[in-house]
Amino acid sequence: MSLIFSVPQNVARNPVARAIERKRCSDWLKVTTKTIYEARTGEHCPSLLRACVEALSISVKTIQGWDDPQDIGSELVEAIDICTNMVRNNSTWDESHAGKIADALDAAIQILNAQDPRTKLRAWMWTERVKNQIWA
Repeated sequence: MSLIFSVPQNVARNPVARAIERKRCSDWLKVTTKTIYEARTGEHCPSLLRACVEALSISVKTIQGWDDPQDIGSELVEAIDICTNMVRNNSTWDESHAGKIADALDAAIQILNAQDPRTKLRAWMWTERVKNQIWA
């Protein structure tokens, strides 16, 4: 369910490969959003929560330092906080937050699809460190 897959470095320079990656991210969002809305309160969802935190964190890192007049960054951070609270609660899903998380993921994918591969890679490396701290 992870958003990020390992690909050879030369793929990042290929415009066709980047278009395929954008499509894959959009497909990931559709599947993940469906899963978010189907999950019920109390359901054990560690992989869903990890995937959400990963996508949201990568997006937060890519927009770090940007002018954010619509305050999208706060929406992303709030969704990360919600997910990490669910992780701390034994990775138990709370369906009352589904809409907020799905909306934040939609914004995250739009941000990621607009980024160059190097920016996404740097953000992904930062996210890996964050994830290791959360799940340590």
